[in-house]
Amino acid sequence: MITQNRPLRVLVIQLGKLSDTIQSLMALRAASQLYPNLEVHVVVREHFADAVLNTPWIKNVTILPTFDMIEPSLKSKAETGDYTSEGKKKSLSRLARWISPLVREKWDLAINWSFSDPSSFIMGLVPSQVKLGFSRRKDGTLLVPDGWSHYFQALVQGGIDQDIHITDILTTQLLTALQIHLGDPKTDGEQSVTSKSFFTTHATATNVNSAPGEKISTSVIRDFSKKWVAVQLGPKSGPNSWKVIHVAELCSKIMTQTNDTGVILLGAPEMTEEAEAIITSLKSSITNGALNSRDSNRVINRVGQSSFTEWASLIAQCQWMISTDSAAVSLASVLGTRVFMLSLGTSRFLETGPYGNAHYVVSAKKSCGGCLTGSTDPTLHQCSDHISGSSAFTAWLYASTEWSHRRNVSISEFFESRGELDSLSTIQVFRSKIRDTEAGGGVSYERLNFQSFTLSDWMASTLGYIARYWYCGWTPKIGADMTLDQLNGLLFKDLRGLEESVQVLSRVIGQCRQTSVQLYLKSSGLKSEAIMSLSNRNELQEHGKKLIELEKLIERIVQTQPQLNVFSRLLKVLMHNLRGNQISELGKESANAYQQIQAGIEQLQLWITHTLELAKPKSVSPSNGKVIEFRPRAKKEIST
Repeated sequence: MITQNRPLRVLVIQLGKLSDTIQSLMALRAASQLYPNLEVHVVVREHFADAVLNTPWIKNVTILPTFDMIEPSLKSKAETGDYTSEGKKKSLSRLARWISPLVREKWDLAINWSFSDPSSFIMGLVPSQVKLGFSRRKDGTLLVPDGWSHYFQALVQGGIDQDIHITDILTTQLLTALQIHLGDPKTDGEQSVTSKSFFTTHATATNVNSAPGEKISTSVIRDFSKKWVAVQLGPKSGPNSWKVIHVAELCSKIMTQTNDTGVILLGAPEMTEEAEAIITSLKSSITNGALNSRDSNRVINRVGQSSFTEWASLIAQCQWMISTDSAAVSLASVLGTRVFMLSLGTSRFLETGPYGNAHYVVSAKKSCGGCLTGSTDPTLHQCSDHISGSSAFTAWLYASTEWSHRRNVSISEFFESRGELDSLSTIQVFRSKIRDTEAGGGVSYERLNFQSFTLSDWMASTLGYIARYWYCGWTPKIGADMTLDQLNGLLFKDLRGLEESVQVLSRVIGQCRQTSVQLYLKSSGLKSEAIMSLSNRNELQEHGKKLIELEKLIERIVQTQPQLNVFSRLLKVLMHNLRGNQISELGKESANAYQQIQAGIEQLQLWITHTLELAKPKSVSPSNGKVIEFRPRAKKEIST
């Protein structure tokens, strides 16, 4: 066990996108509050370094100069049409010089939250007592050493629907490791990890995208008598983009139907034309008399004009952030600004949506062809048009006026009162909340307009429960987030079909475990695995052949019931990460892997039983209010 009497040196490798970086910072902040002696060092890509550089409680930031390293190889290809050996050598030399300080240091805990192959090679070179995330063995093969990383590789990267937010996965993974190696935290950790001052805002530039000493204006907003809504434009194209015509309609309605609200347009430089089109649309509203000429002061355009520091400062000063972009959503969440997210295309808001209480998410009620196939081709995604600017405004207005109606008015009643009930039929509205610890903790998203669970929805919720069972050692009550009105006849029918496949799969996995145990017992009893009798060798080979046949049977079961693919994917990850070189060691490790999978399947069976129990008709006795369950009477035996 690592002692808490000295600073605990933690290295975090995060070479992902900005949204990934911010989610990592939230997890690190939560851990730092519980374990104040953490000394956190972060490795980050140059393009996204600003967020970490402006985080005061990070001990040190190491920036990966991506272009500088690959520039010799790119130059050689441009000159010769291929990557020359000389260009490769120069790139590797620059990489070696960059990584040498990290390798020379000794770390107590190293975490690779990039979850990528390239970052795993860096992780494999770093000396550390404990490692989490993707790494490499001495022979260069991929090593995924811990349970939550298994889960991330098999489910999150495998595109399987599950309802645990990425921030919660990272936080739980880190806190579990700290608790194992350090013991229970000495503080209660009740402080919020989100605040307006999460990042520092300096008068002079300290970020990598600004010249040293460059003055940064953070006082763009001067009229604080108004409520300000930040509208993040972008991405410019792709399945997650929202058409400018819809954004312009939303901004226009905010301006024309509220008198105390201003709009700040934010976005990357490539969104400049879109911003100008929205400004032109708003000017047209002034010309047509829908807006007063003085209302032009209620629109601020900062598209392509903001450094990270100013971007964060502006969002922190706003009451709302409206966006389809996960980076802007994550940043607003960490700054404590309420988020109104439009979840489009391939966006998975259950994993990357706004974090905290009282944020809103709007998505298309029905998946389009592009969503069903997982395509990244924007032309195949019609879901963008399912959410109009008008329907988005009505949902936002409901969210922003919670203080008055206190959610005593349903969202359906609210839409109907504004003549928008028809548009509610094409969208689904969610509200975020932080669960109680007894209910599993973390963020969840409550459906505000009624829509019954599909089998995929039900399975995502169940997998979140099973993951906590596997890796946290405790679980909330089965079905804690489930209510009867979310269920329907089609779901019950699907679950009955699933139940049969689950029972078959459970028996097959049980046979796999039993065979692995036999393999372990037989091999561990041998004096040598290199020299053995022919009968012993044949017996071991028979066990191996049986496992191969059983695994083929697992694949056939999964093909007939795709919802069970999660267990097949996770089993492959576990088998790839077996430790040991001897047959006995591998047999024991395999048995443990099958035992984990079987335990998860048993939990799935309990969920199916619980849900189907809810389908049974019940009646309330008028005398004592007791719930009476109708059961068929047992047939009497005929006496002879």
